[in-house]
Order: sequence, then structure tokens, then C-alpha cells
Amino acid sequence: MGCDTQKFRLCAGCKVEFTPGRGGTHSRAKYCSRSCSDVSRKKIRICGHCGKQFTRWNKNQPKFCSDECFAIGRKRGTRRSAYTCAKCDKVFLRYATQVSGDKVYCSKACMGNGRTLKIGPDHPLWRGGTCLINGYAYELDYNSPKPAGGFSHRAVHVKLMEREIGRKIVLGEVVHHLNSDRLDNRLENLVLMTNKEHRAVHNFYGSEYQREHEAAGDLRDKTLAFLATLRK
Repeated sequence: MGCDTQKFRLCAGCKVEFTPGRGGTHSRAKYCSRSCSDVSRKKIRICGHCGKQFTRWNKNQPKFCSDECFAIGRKRGTRRSAYTCAKCDKVFLRYATQVSGDKVYCSKACMGNGRTLKIGPDHPLWRGGTCLINGYAYELDYNSPKPAGGFSHRAVHVKLMEREIGRKIVLGEVVHHLNSDRLDNRLENLVLMTNKEHRAVHNFYGSEYQREHEAAGDLRDKTLAFLATLRK
């Protein structure tokens, strides 16, 4: 009978000869022990914050050597920089991704006290403050604040008439465009009347009459003449 010859193998980790086991994965072992296998399989990496060398199993594991380095440099790869609060002059640390704009604040309290509300032409999203509603020109009125914040839009022809007569338009009064052009807000084209007079004027000339005299250019004179008869 022949005798079994034991083969020796060189450990891939510590370079020491060892005798592999028999059968299965033991016969294909590259390391003499579990500790050599663990040490050799770990990858040497450099901490993304302090630059210290450390070992990890694979590239998907954390890039920092400790929890302290991870807390400082997580997801940014850079250190925090020193900034001065624009309100209280306190020096504090922030990441570059946390800073935007010319002014930087150390807390929400300083930000709330230091920010100034820009309205009107000073606001970066200012578009002129005017809009069209039902064909009439409206503009932003800073004397008409909304309960929920902001300001209301008011009709331009109404504001012009209020400025002309020196008082607010009361309930039951209407500012009428004599030539039926809702965007013609000249004072000579505006007349103040009651709701009853306004309904009577529109019932008087109707749509066909309106189109006919608009083309002739005498709708304003016809309206004033009819209004004078109502007020006798």
C-alpha cells in the first residue's frame, strides 16, 4: 500500500507554509487561518477627512476612518469653513453647500431679524405689478393688504377716479368708460355713475348701437347726452 503524501502550500497573507485540509473548499484554501484571510481581504483606504490610512472590506463601505470624521465630512468630502453672521457678527462653521447669497446667518432667529422684505420694483421677481382681469387693467395697491399676507390688485380706472374726486368709491357707484374701451383710462374717458344709471346706459345703446357708434367715434358724446337726460 502506498502512503499519502501531504502537500504544503504557501499562505497568501503571511507567506508561511501550511497544510490545507482535505475535500471541498479546504483543499483550495489560500490562507493558513481566518485571521490571515480577514487581514488580506480588507482594502487599505485613505480617510476623506483626516487623510489617515484605514482598512475596509470593499469600496462600498464608508470613506471615513471614524464616526467623528464621518460626522464632519459626510457626503461633502470637504471641511466646514468659518463664516461671520450678518446680524450678530458671530463666527460659526458651515459647509459650502449650506451657504447661498451674500448674507449668511448663524441661526434662524438671526435670519428672521436680519432679512428685509423686498416688495415692488425692489423684488427680484417684479413683473410691473399690473395684470388684466375681465379686460380691465389692475395694479398692485400697497394700501390694500390681504388678511393672509401680501397686497390686493385694484382697478386702475377706479383708483384714478378716487384720486380725482378725493374720496373712495362707495357701494352702489360705478366708474364707466365712455368709449367702451376698458383699457382707455384717461380721465376724460371716465365718468362716475350709480349702478342704476350704469344699467340704463348699457340698456340704452345695446351691442349693435355700441358697435355702430364706436366705428363712428361719437359713442362718448352719445353716452354723455343720454346720461344728462337721466339726471334731469
